[in-house]
Amino acid sequence: MIKSKKIILEVISQGWPSFIELIGLISGSIGILQMKSNLLSFLFLSIILISVVVVGFRFYKIWESINLNAYPTKESINHFMYRWLKDNGQSVVLSRDMSWASEKKITEMLKEKAKKNELTLILSFQNNLSKELEKLGAVIIEYGYLDFIPETRFTIVDYGSLRSKVAIGQKDEMEIHRINKYSQSDIPVYYLVNDLIKLVQGIEKNRMEKIEKN
Repeated sequence: MIKSKKIILEVISQGWPSFIELIGLISGSIGILQMKSNLLSFLFLSIILISVVVVGFRFYKIWESINLNAYPTKESINHFMYRWLKDNGQSVVLSRDMSWASEKKITEMLKEKAKKNELTLILSFQNNLSKELEKLGAVIIEYGYLDFIPETRFTIVDYGSLRSKVAIGQKDEMEIHRINKYSQSDIPVYYLVNDLIKLVQGIEKNRMEKIEKN
């Protein structure tokens, strides 16, 4: 409810100038109605009607732009993640605690990807689900020991292929969770994510080698 109110207030804030223009048009043209001319009255009412439609359309476009790529509920985020991972191949997921993977259908889908060696999870710390997925074949990389909390979360699918693409999730200034999708043609966003994955993999490899030596 709070997020809905924020969205409505943002729409009003951005659309206010158009509303003021409409009020100004009506106020400045009131005198026309006082003239005993059917033609002028008809023209005036036509202009007002067209202006109302235009202002209404502007408000709609503002509303549409604010809701673009918005996933305000846990259910909507879970549904996106399910479809994004299920319909694609080799996947790398950077998440904090995999809270989006609590639904049974998502868990089962992740297990299937793990069995196919199509899943890499970059997590703050291991949990029961990630341990189970690791046993099934998933690659698990922890970053919690780095005392690092990422501001964004991302999932890259078809990793290592020409079809590779990434979805990046982050809350905006209205605390609405948004997910933006990028392909390899989206420079530099896609490549920054790709470089981050390689960096994390390199750090993990060095850490594991040091552990083995000790």
